[in-house]
Formats: sequence, structure tokens, C-alpha cells
Amino acid sequence: MRLTVFLLVVTLALCGHRATAIVCPSLLIENTNILMGTPQTAKFQLSFYGAPQEAVDALLKVKECLDNISYLSRLSIDVALVNSSFFIFLCNLKPITQKCTTSS
Repeated sequence: MRLTVFLLVVTLALCGHRATAIVCPSLLIENTNILMGTPQTAKFQLSFYGAPQEAVDALLKVKECLDNISYLSRLSIDVALVNSSFFIFLCNLKPITQKCTTSS
């Protein structure tokens, strides 16, 4: 459960800042790949960044922990990440003086 909170906080911190009015889609895709994909997709994903072997090993350890979570729970986490990112996008479309609520 702590990992779920960590992933949510990281996503909000990286993509929810006012300066980035649009949530970065690549982060959402990467989070989905890590949550729902295979260890091979996670390794392939890191190959685009030229990550050192320590980073690859660390990601594979995280992936191994994530794979212990049931598929439906991982799907729920993924949906929550995507929905929260979409909500942040909607909040950033409004003027700063308006309060952001889900009822709009």
C-alpha cells in the first residue's frame, strides 16, 4: 500500500505543478507500463534513457513487488493515477482565482 501512495505522490509532484498545465502523457504511459506490463517492458522502457544497471535493477525490484499486488488492485491504482492526472489538467485550465472542484 505504501508503494501505491508513493507512486501517486510522485505523479502529482512531477506533473501537477502549475507550470506544467498539461500532465505529461509519457509519465502516465510509463506508470501504466510499470504497473501492468512485464519486467521485459520495464527494461525496454529504461533503455530509452540509457539508465545505468543499478537503475534497471532497482526498477526490476519495484516491478517484482508490484507483481505481488493483484491484477485488479494494480488496475485500480492505474485508473486512479490517470484520473488524478486528468483532474489536475482540468484544474490548471481554470484561472487561479477560481477554486477547483470536481463538480464543474
